[in-house]
Order: sequence, then C-alpha cells, then structure tokens
Amino acid sequence: METNQRIVSRKIREDLRRYGWTVLSTLYHDVDFIHTLGLHWSYQHPDFEVLGLPEALGTALLNELAQRVKNGQRVRSGDLLEDVAEDVALWVTANPLDPEGTPLLNGRLRIIWPDNDGRYPWDADCEPCSRTQLLFPDSTMSNREELEAQALSQFALHA
Repeated sequence: METNQRIVSRKIREDLRRYGWTVLSTLYHDVDFIHTLGLHWSYQHPDFEVLGLPEALGTALLNELAQRVKNGQRVRSGDLLEDVAEDVALWVTANPLDPEGTPLLNGRLRIIWPDNDGRYPWDADCEPCSRTQLLFPDSTMSNREELEAQALSQFALHA
C-alpha cells in the first residue's frame, strides 16, 4: 500500500513531466496557500503563489497563468491582469507589502486579488479577509517573522 507522501510525490513528478509544473496547496494560519512548482525550471519564469482564495479557485487560477507561461506569455511584478478572472483585476507582485518595493518572495510572484469592493490589501479600507494576502507562508524566508509583524501592524493601523 502506497503512503500519502509517495502518492503526492508521484503526482508531482507526473505533473512536472507532463505539464512542466504542478500546483501545491497547504494551510497557513487557516488560509489556503497555493503555489506552482516547476515554472522556473521548465520555462525560466518565476513560479506563482496566491493566498486566501479557496483551493479549487486558486488552483484553477494558477493553472491558467502557468498555461499562459507555457504558451509564451511573460508575467512580471507590477502587471495588472484584467483578462484572467471575470470582472476582477489581479495584481502581480514580488512584494505584497509594497508592490513597488524590493522583491520579498524568494523568486515567486504573488497574485493579489481585491476584496468584494475592489480594494486591495494595501488599500486603507480593504476587508480583513483580503488582508491575509500580506502574510508570508514561505518558511525558507529568513525575515518572515519581521515581515509578518510589519503586515500585522499595518492591519492594526487600517482597522
């Protein structure tokens, strides 16, 4: 009988071989953290991540973006994607705390979605559920705690 770990590892290898990427999901502070793996290796393009969307929606979104990369589209920090999700503009950033600031995400690009009123996490009146996008689930980031403390202090200022 195969263990869950072996099943997941096999699925990742199959996806990488078949598509050039895979999409992984985990919970971080009770929020779905979803990211691609393989775009950098297969297409010399940064991988994507999204935080706070339901797993099925986030996975579909990242698969759509990865397919576009496979087809030759390049996505960069600062891009506004208006043709991916119906009636929703998605920001692409390498720094969710300051979209124009120094990259913070270990080479990934975060896809930022607006709240129900069209406000983004860095906007003053943004809904709290959308502000979870300012968290840093990547445990390999050496300054993760410092960045999350900065994000939480921004939550308090805008609450």
